[in-house]
Amino acid sequence: IRNNPSMGKKLQITAKTFCVALNKRGFNTFNSTTQIIPVITGDSSTATDMAGHLLEEGIKAPAIKPPTVPQGTARVRFSVHVDFTDEEMSVVLRALQK
Repeated sequence: IRNNPSMGKKLQITAKTFCVALNKRGFNTFNSTTQIIPVITGDSSTATDMAGHLLEEGIKAPAIKPPTVPQGTARVRFSVHVDFTDEEMSVVLRALQK
């Protein structure tokens, strides 16, 4: 990033684009402003089921459950990277809609 500061800005834009797309589809991203984006499910079993479904679709997004996070805030965690393409984003969004 020191050698190419535009990478940081690109990552911020990509993460925001993904958050907005998730929110438009009714997913709660806990107002994330970073490249680590949670999708709040509330309960642990839903987070585990969602993470399992995503993995079957070839998407690695772990379930994060209590006691790591407060009770009632279980989630699936996405880590957006600078090379996350629009096509990859569409694949993730389609998998989540299922």
